[in-house]
Amino acid sequence: MESPDTVTEAIALLRQAGYSADFVVDEGHLRADGGSRRCPVDEAVVEHLYRFEGPSDPGDEMVVLGLSDPVSGLRGVLASGFGPSADPAVVDSLSGLTSRHLPVASTREFHTGPGRVTPALGYEAARAAMDRAGVGGAQDLGHFREDYTVSELRRSDLAADPVDQFGRWWKEWSADPRYDAAACILATASASGRPTARYVLCRGFGPDGFELFTNLESRKASDLADNPYGSLVFGWLELNRQVRVEGSVELLDEATNDAYWETRPLGSRIGALASAQSHVIADREELEQRVEEIRARLGLAGSNDQDTDDVVVPRPFNWGGYRLIPDRVEFWQGRPDRLHDRFEYRRHDGTWTISRLAP
Repeated sequence: MESPDTVTEAIALLRQAGYSADFVVDEGHLRADGGSRRCPVDEAVVEHLYRFEGPSDPGDEMVVLGLSDPVSGLRGVLASGFGPSADPAVVDSLSGLTSRHLPVASTREFHTGPGRVTPALGYEAARAAMDRAGVGGAQDLGHFREDYTVSELRRSDLAADPVDQFGRWWKEWSADPRYDAAACILATASASGRPTARYVLCRGFGPDGFELFTNLESRKASDLADNPYGSLVFGWLELNRQVRVEGSVELLDEATNDAYWETRPLGSRIGALASAQSHVIADREELEQRVEEIRARLGLAGSNDQDTDDVVVPRPFNWGGYRLIPDRVEFWQGRPDRLHDRFEYRRHDGTWTISRLAP
C-alpha cells in the first residue's frame, strides 16, 4: 500500500483494501455497525498502522489502524486521537493495539515516523526497521520458534488422581539419564505478595504431597513462614510437557528430616553446615574456608573422603524439609500451532475434579 500524507488519505487507502467497517472503542471492545458487531480489543488483529503528528498539544497524534476480528472476519478502520489530550480509556486501548503491531507478513506495514510508513519484508526486515527507528530496547527473542509434535493428551488418558498421573509422566521422564528428573521450580511469595522463584530438587512425592529440603533460614523459608503457599513447576521440555502443582506448604517432622539427612552424600551435608543460604558473604574464599574448618572439626582435614561411613555429621537445627499439599495440579502437553492440551485437577472436599483448559 502507498504511504499516505493525511488521515483522510490513510482511511481512503484502507477502504480500498477492503476495510469496510468503522470501529469505535467502547469498554474494552471494538464496536461496529451501531454496536451490533463487536470484538474484544485484546483479540483484534492489527494489520495496518499509520501515525500522524497531532494538530495541537505536544505529544498528541492521530492513529489510523486497519483491524480485523479473527472470529467473524470483519475488517474495519479505527481512527482516533492518541496522546495527552485524548480520552484516557481510549489511549489505554490504543496503547495495547499499537504495541502489538509487529509485522510478520508482507501484507502488513511498519511505521517509522510521523506520516511515514515502510512496507514490511517479513519478521527480520521489520525488526531491522524498528532498530533503525530506535523503537524498542529489549533483546528480540521472537525468532525462536518450536512446533510441539511429540505427543498429545486426551481426557481418557488421565488418571483419576493427579499424583497417579504425575507418576506416569515421571516414569517416562526419569527414564532419560541426561537430566536430573527431580529438578523443578519452586515459586513462593513474601507477606507483601512479592514473588520469587528458584530451581530446587523434589525429593519425594505421594498421596500426601511433594517434598523438598532446604535451609530453614533461606529466603524461600522466610517466604513460607509468612505466606505458607507455593507452586512447583516441572518442565520436561524434550517431551513438550510441564506440570504445575499449587497448594499449601507445611514443615516436615523431625524424624523425616533426620532420615533424609542421613541419605545425603558427605559433601552435601558438610556444605549445608557451611552455607548460610541466601545471606551475603564476602567472597568464595570465605565459603571454602568454612568448609575446611568443618572438615577439620570432623577429623577429615586432608582426607579424600574415602572410608568415611563412620563420620557423623549432625543435621543443623536450621535445615529441614517442606511438603507442598496440592489443591490444584495442571498437566500441559505441547501441541502444534500453540493449540496445547491442558488439563486441570482441582480438589474440593477431598475429591478431585478434572477440567480441560483453553491453551
